[in-house]
Amino acid sequence: MLRRFLVPALLCFIPFVVEGCGGQTGSSGGTGGAQNGGTTTAAGGTSTPSGGVAGGAGGTTTATGGTTTASGGSTTASGGTTTAPGGSTTSGGTTAATGGARTGGRTGGGGTTTGSGGATTASGGTTTTSGGTTTASGGARAGGATGRGGATTGAGGTPAGTGGARTGGTTGTGGTTAAGGSTGGLEVWISPNGNDDTGTGTKESPLFSICWDDGDADPEIKKGACYKICPVGVGCNPAGGTIWVMDGTYKYKVTQKIGSKKPATANGMVKVFAEPGAKPVLDFGAMAVDEENRGIQLGADYWHIKGLTVINAGDNGIIAMGSNEIIEQCIAHDNNDTGIQIGVNSDAAGSGRNNLVLNCDSYHNIDEATNGENADGFGAKESEGGTGNIFRGCRAWDNADDGFDFYAWAAPVTVENCWAMSQSKSNAGSKSDGNGFKLGGDDVSATHILKSLFATDNKYASSNCGFTNNNNPASMTCTGNCAAWDNGTNTKNIGGIATTAPGGATAAKMIAAQRNADGSLPDIGSL
Repeated sequence: MLRRFLVPALLCFIPFVVEGCGGQTGSSGGTGGAQNGGTTTAAGGTSTPSGGVAGGAGGTTTATGGTTTASGGSTTASGGTTTAPGGSTTSGGTTAATGGARTGGRTGGGGTTTGSGGATTASGGTTTTSGGTTTASGGARAGGATGRGGATTGAGGTPAGTGGARTGGTTGTGGTTAAGGSTGGLEVWISPNGNDDTGTGTKESPLFSICWDDGDADPEIKKGACYKICPVGVGCNPAGGTIWVMDGTYKYKVTQKIGSKKPATANGMVKVFAEPGAKPVLDFGAMAVDEENRGIQLGADYWHIKGLTVINAGDNGIIAMGSNEIIEQCIAHDNNDTGIQIGVNSDAAGSGRNNLVLNCDSYHNIDEATNGENADGFGAKESEGGTGNIFRGCRAWDNADDGFDFYAWAAPVTVENCWAMSQSKSNAGSKSDGNGFKLGGDDVSATHILKSLFATDNKYASSNCGFTNNNNPASMTCTGNCAAWDNGTNTKNIGGIATTAPGGATAAKMIAAQRNADGSLPDIGSL
């Protein structure tokens, strides 16, 4: 049969041929890519480094009749214009004895430092304390709109005491971090009860959509949080930003489409993160079953999606079509094609590269319209490009077709510490293959990198292999602890696979296993 698969600006016609322990020669490819989210400006502006609190023992000493400037002013000790034993304000200048004519000494170890406080002139000079020209704690921070960042004048910024020579420091460019300041860049909130038309994007007035760009049908419809961080015609905020997804179920009718015209950078990634403690569900059940109707379509570089569950999409749950993207701790289930897929955007050169799918689960995805031919747990399919992609710590079970499918993907994919169980168990169609790891197809040669992989209970459809090369002519060996047991066929043309269960591992235990705090899978031998 012929199975039509549509990628942006590209139609593919793939013939279907069933082969033992490999299955379809025509698996849906999709187009895709994924990546990182906003840069965090750590504990930016709230700290006052050692240089900022200059003035310690310096300015507060008024020996015999001088004029003291509270913290760090010019002190007149016993005669003369001396800065008493205080010139050494926290790595300040050189200390004058009692009596010399010192005007703050040399700026010795504290003078023009950007590490601890800016331009310090020993005791009483012009100190740019926390937030001045220092890049250490809050100074010239490129972190976006500063709440707690460089806008602090700290202990030594403004105090001029009773006549000291402190100008209070130039609070530099310190910061323009947004509300909250702890993530770097801008912050925007969305909620199931938010409103794209009246909301402002604050936590108190959230939006509803991540990114609604209906350019194909109506170029005027551009809504959602992504346009706060990446305004039309301007590009993304250089410091990146975070879209906080609040708890609850989002009833979306349209694809949340983050297009290739919204690229972030390595130093200013854009994040789409579940709010801490929240478990948001994006339900696309209102959309029609169609190969254009993905749940999240991520086409921009350097975006990071974390902690979202995507269900009932008309095609893929999440498809990553850019480069240097991260999809982390996400769940995809009951979608009408592969749950989480990497692909290539035919309209964007260099897309589909260096993407990471990390600690994700994908299960019970089924394509009834094509009788189980295409709905895998995870996939990277039908592309000549797409180097450097990684699936790590992922788990796939009970998908209509395969757990992991790299059909005709020409570049090596790294698959590490992943589990595949019980494919096609409850939803096999007449064209389901039911393999745990399908590592090729269409005689396309790609030496995929396999590390610590496990497959069991894949025995419910036409192929039923734990591991199969599926006519990939490249030689592949799984390294580390790899095993396939209790499958229809445990392995076909893949080396390094043991055929006994590690410890007491079973499909049921592997599905029920709780992930570690960082999202990684537990030691399979401990189940």
